Amino acid sequence: MHLIQKITVVLALRWATGCAEDTAPTDHAVSFATQVAPFLRTQCGTCHVSASPAGGLILDGSSDEIVANLVDQPARSSALDLVEPGDPSKSFLVLKLTGELGSADCAPAGCGAKMPLQGTFDATAQEHLVHWISDGAP
Repeated sequence: MHLIQKITVVLALRWATGCAEDTAPTDHAVSFATQVAPFLRTQCGTCHVSASPAGGLILDGSSDEIVANLVDQPARSSALDLVEPGDPSKSFLVLKLTGELGSADCAPAGCGAKMPLQGTFDATAQEHLVHWISDGAP
Protein backbone atom coordinates (compact mmCIF):
# COMPACT_ATOMS: atom_id res chain seq x y z
CA MET A 1 0.00 0.00 0.00
CA HIS A 2 1.40 3.42 -0.96
CA LEU A 3 2.07 6.03 1.72
CA ILE A 4 -0.75 8.29 0.49
CA GLN A 5 -3.20 5.40 0.75
CA LYS A 6 -1.93 4.59 4.25
CA ILE A 7 -2.33 8.19 5.39
CA THR A 8 -5.83 8.33 3.88
CA VAL A 9 -6.80 5.09 5.68
CA VAL A 10 -5.40 6.39 8.98
CA LEU A 11 -7.29 9.67 8.62
CA ALA A 12 -10.51 7.82 7.77
CA LEU A 13 -10.11 5.51 10.77
CA ARG A 14 -9.40 8.42 13.10
CA TRP A 15 -12.45 10.23 11.81
CA ALA A 16 -14.68 7.14 12.04
CA THR A 17 -13.59 6.27 15.57
CA GLY A 18 -13.33 9.84 16.84
CA CYS A 19 -9.81 8.98 17.96
CA ALA A 20 -7.06 11.44 17.19
CA GLU A 21 -3.97 12.78 18.89
CA ASP A 22 -3.64 16.51 19.45
CA THR A 23 -0.72 16.70 17.03
CA ALA A 24 -2.35 14.71 14.22
CA PRO A 25 -5.05 15.77 11.80
CA THR A 26 -8.55 15.26 13.08
CA ASP A 27 -11.97 15.16 11.54
CA HIS A 28 -12.05 18.95 11.42
CA ALA A 29 -10.24 21.09 8.91
CA VAL A 30 -6.49 21.44 8.91
CA SER A 31 -5.28 25.04 9.00
CA PHE A 32 -2.84 25.65 6.18
CA ALA A 33 -1.51 28.79 7.88
CA THR A 34 -0.71 27.11 11.21
CA GLN A 35 -0.27 23.41 10.40
CA VAL A 36 1.16 23.21 6.87
CA ALA A 37 2.83 26.48 5.85
CA PRO A 38 5.29 26.60 8.79
CA PHE A 39 6.72 23.21 7.79
CA LEU A 40 6.91 24.14 4.11
CA ARG A 41 8.78 27.31 5.06
CA THR A 42 11.25 25.59 7.38
CA GLN A 43 11.77 22.32 5.51
CA CYS A 44 11.48 23.58 1.92
CA GLY A 45 11.94 27.35 2.09
CA THR A 46 15.74 27.21 2.04
CA CYS A 47 15.78 26.13 -1.61
CA HIS A 48 12.37 27.36 -2.74
CA VAL A 49 12.86 31.08 -2.05
CA SER A 50 11.71 34.10 -4.03
CA ALA A 51 15.24 35.18 -4.98
CA SER A 52 16.12 31.97 -6.85
CA PRO A 53 13.43 29.32 -6.44
CA ALA A 54 14.48 25.75 -7.15
CA GLY A 55 12.23 24.34 -9.85
CA GLY A 56 10.42 27.69 -9.98
CA LEU A 57 8.51 26.85 -6.79
CA ILE A 58 8.33 29.66 -4.21
CA LEU A 59 7.51 28.61 -0.63
CA ASP A 60 8.81 31.51 1.46
CA GLY A 61 5.94 34.01 1.24
CA SER A 62 2.78 34.48 3.26
CA SER A 63 0.40 31.54 3.65
CA ASP A 64 -1.91 33.05 1.02
CA GLU A 65 1.00 33.45 -1.41
CA ILE A 66 2.14 29.87 -0.85
CA VAL A 67 -1.40 28.56 -1.45
CA ALA A 68 -1.61 30.61 -4.66
CA ASN A 69 1.75 29.14 -5.76
CA LEU A 70 0.56 25.57 -5.14
CA VAL A 71 -3.16 25.07 -5.77
CA ASP A 72 -4.10 24.24 -9.36
CA GLN A 73 -0.61 25.28 -10.54
CA PRO A 74 1.13 22.98 -13.03
CA ALA A 75 4.33 21.27 -11.98
CA ARG A 76 7.24 22.06 -14.30
CA SER A 77 8.29 18.45 -14.78
CA SER A 78 4.88 16.77 -14.85
CA ALA A 79 1.40 17.02 -16.30
CA LEU A 80 0.14 16.98 -12.70
CA ASP A 81 -0.74 20.09 -10.72
CA LEU A 82 1.40 20.86 -7.67
CA VAL A 83 -1.74 20.55 -5.53
CA GLU A 84 -4.93 19.00 -6.92
CA PRO A 85 -7.67 20.01 -4.45
CA GLY A 86 -9.42 16.95 -3.07
CA ASP A 87 -6.91 14.44 -4.46
CA PRO A 88 -3.51 14.03 -2.80
CA SER A 89 -2.72 11.06 -5.05
CA LYS A 90 -2.80 13.43 -8.04
CA SER A 91 -0.84 16.20 -6.30
CA PHE A 92 2.75 16.48 -7.50
CA LEU A 93 3.90 18.00 -4.18
CA VAL A 94 2.69 14.99 -2.17
CA LEU A 95 4.16 12.52 -4.63
CA LYS A 96 7.52 14.36 -4.49
CA LEU A 97 7.51 14.21 -0.68
CA THR A 98 6.56 10.52 -0.56
CA GLY A 99 8.78 9.46 -3.45
CA GLU A 100 5.80 7.86 -5.19
CA LEU A 101 6.11 9.59 -8.55
CA GLY A 102 5.91 7.06 -11.35
CA SER A 103 7.50 7.47 -14.76
CA ALA A 104 4.03 8.09 -16.22
CA ASP A 105 3.71 11.14 -13.93
CA CYS A 106 6.93 12.74 -15.18
CA ALA A 107 8.08 14.63 -18.23
CA PRO A 108 10.63 12.84 -20.44
CA ALA A 109 13.47 14.62 -18.60
CA GLY A 110 12.21 13.16 -15.32
CA CYS A 111 10.86 14.63 -12.10
CA GLY A 112 14.03 14.98 -10.12
CA ALA A 113 14.77 13.59 -6.67
CA LYS A 114 12.43 12.88 -3.79
CA MET A 115 12.09 15.91 -1.53
CA PRO A 116 13.47 17.20 0.67
CA LEU A 117 16.94 16.47 -0.63
CA GLN A 118 18.37 16.37 2.90
CA GLY A 119 16.50 14.25 5.43
CA THR A 120 12.79 13.58 5.43
CA PHE A 121 9.69 15.74 5.60
CA ASP A 122 8.09 15.68 9.06
CA ALA A 123 5.52 12.82 9.14
CA THR A 124 2.89 14.84 11.03
CA ALA A 125 3.31 17.76 8.64
CA GLN A 126 2.93 15.35 5.73
CA GLU A 127 -0.32 14.03 7.24
CA HIS A 128 -1.56 17.60 7.67
CA LEU A 129 -0.67 18.38 4.03
CA VAL A 130 -2.52 15.30 2.75
CA HIS A 131 -5.53 16.07 4.99
CA TRP A 132 -5.58 19.71 3.80
CA ILE A 133 -5.52 18.62 0.15
CA SER A 134 -8.18 15.95 0.80
CA ASP A 135 -10.36 18.68 2.28
CA GLY A 136 -10.15 20.58 -1.00
CA ALA A 137 -7.11 22.75 -0.17
CA PRO A 138 -9.21 25.62 1.21
